Amino acid sequence: YYKLGKKYYELYKDAPASDLSELMNKLILADEKIADYKEDLKAASAKDDREADESDEADESDEAGESDKAQESNEAQEAPEADPEDAYMNEDD
Repeated sequence: YYKLGKKYYELYKDAPASDLSELMNKLILADEKIADYKEDLKAASAKDDREADESDEADESDEAGESDKAQESNEAQEAPEADPEDAYMNEDD
C-alpha cells in the first residue's frame, strides 16, 4: 500500500482525484515543510562549522601564546643567577 500511495502521489499530486485532493494538499505541505527543515539544518550546520573553525583558530592562537610564555619561562629559568659576592663587591665600588 505504501508503494502504491507513493506512486499515486508522484503521478497525480498536481491533479489528484477530488476525494483525495485534501490528502494530497497535506502531503504537499508536509513535503514543503521537510524541505524547509532541511535548509534550516544545512544553514545551522554551516554556521556550526564556521564557529568551530573560528574556535580552532582561537585555540591555536592561545596555544601559540602559551608556547611563547613557556619559552620565556624556560629562558628565565636557564639564566644564570647573580652571584651574591658580585653584589657585595659592587656595593664597595
